[in-house]
Amino acid sequence: MDRRKALGLFALVPAIAGTAGKASACSIAVESAATYAERLPRLAKLFEAWFARDELRFLGTFHGPRGSEDLPSEDMLRQYIAAADDPEPRRLFDTMFTRPDDYRSLQTLSAVGEYAFAAVSEQAPGGIGPDCSNMPILHLFLIEYRMGRPATLRLIESATWSGYGQVANWSM
Repeated sequence: MDRRKALGLFALVPAIAGTAGKASACSIAVESAATYAERLPRLAKLFEAWFARDELRFLGTFHGPRGSEDLPSEDMLRQYIAAADDPEPRRLFDTMFTRPDDYRSLQTLSAVGEYAFAAVSEQAPGGIGPDCSNMPILHLFLIEYRMGRPATLRLIESATWSGYGQVANWSM
């Protein structure tokens, strides 16, 4: 190769390197909006299982095998739950919604990407007293999905709130 061809080839190296970088740009797979919308009724059933104190149905959803909507046998499911890496769903199940007479209401569910947000109102029997005693408590939860199933559950906040019908959702 003569000097002239070598200089021409050398001049093309940055251009070739620049286009090679662009060819390997980020590409992600995004589920359809319908997939996220389908999660909401399933999440509502998950919270119903929690309110009913159905340990296997609730914890099995978080800790059961991935890649299937069906839960395994009760014995196998208990093994999955016992071997779980994330103790938070178990801790929340054991400490929240344990009083059978309390009124509980799922106020809102929102699915955003691989996360879902849930707000649950809880109130002891008797309603709000004339002195504003027995106000409902609003619990805010964040649920993360992995492989199409709930994988983590976090309590964001629990606080007294003034009650019902105060939910508005906005999205772009």
